[in-house]
Amino acid sequence: MRWRLGLDLGTNSIGWWAFRVERNNDRWVVAESLDGGVRIFPDGREPSKGGRVGDSSAVARRVARGMRRNRDRGKNRMDQLIETLLKLDLLPDDEDERARLFGNKKGDGACFNPYRLRAEALERALTPH
Repeated sequence: MRWRLGLDLGTNSIGWWAFRVERNNDRWVVAESLDGGVRIFPDGREPSKGGRVGDSSAVARRVARGMRRNRDRGKNRMDQLIETLLKLDLLPDDEDERARLFGNKKGDGACFNPYRLRAEALERALTPH
């Protein structure tokens, strides 16, 4: 038995139909319809409220991902800046010495923050270390 499958791909649905085919004078013709159906997908939005279209269900996930990316980018920029300052010998290699220089104790969120020194440079002269 020879058969074919027809698909209809929509934005929110997939339609399908299977049918048996036969050869008739060098042409394939439909001999029998076998089965078919449609699968409708939800549009991925919250229910509408107050006459306006509901928000996408991915909004919370997208916002959280954006916050993670911003945090990681800021951390990477800070790490690259410290690495550059270390290469230029503008910061000491020892972490304890850097902590003393920045006036922070280890584990503090602002630990090894060169921007803090930049702000202090407005009020007093700084040495390379």
